[in-house]
Amino acid sequence: MKRILFSQNESAIKDDHFVIDGVVELNNGSLISQKAFQQVNDVQNWKIDYKNSNLEIRKKGRFLSIKSHYKNKDEEDRYIYYIYNMETSNYKTLINYLKEDSIKINKEVAFETEKLIQEIKRSKSLTGLFLGIIATILISYVLWKTIE
Repeated sequence: MKRILFSQNESAIKDDHFVIDGVVELNNGSLISQKAFQQVNDVQNWKIDYKNSNLEIRKKGRFLSIKSHYKNKDEEDRYIYYIYNMETSNYKTLINYLKEDSIKINKEVAFETEKLIQEIKRSKSLTGLFLGIIATILISYVLWKTIE
């Protein structure tokens, strides 16, 4: 399985949705659905790559996972959540396939792709800049102590 979309159903009495490698899986009790559910649950053990109040992206090896909600709401007027795993290291590819697979279960992603990718890049750049500043301060301190 290279792509797995797991999404809450609009109705509490209906099964949740699975889209596995681009195909809607209608039987949540099937072996493939059970394996997909295990992989989705394992995401909690992956490294957090990016997180804000509306979504979380995790990474493990060649896989990325995104956890968020759709624009769509359930019967109780709550946003419908999803988890999407994919074998890729490219955010744009992940998000484009997420949109494609979400359409198959009549759901609409709640963020704009380009804005999200820019936010992730900015966040990673700021983290790198911050680490660079700390490293420079530490090296300067060590050199100062050595000269002193």
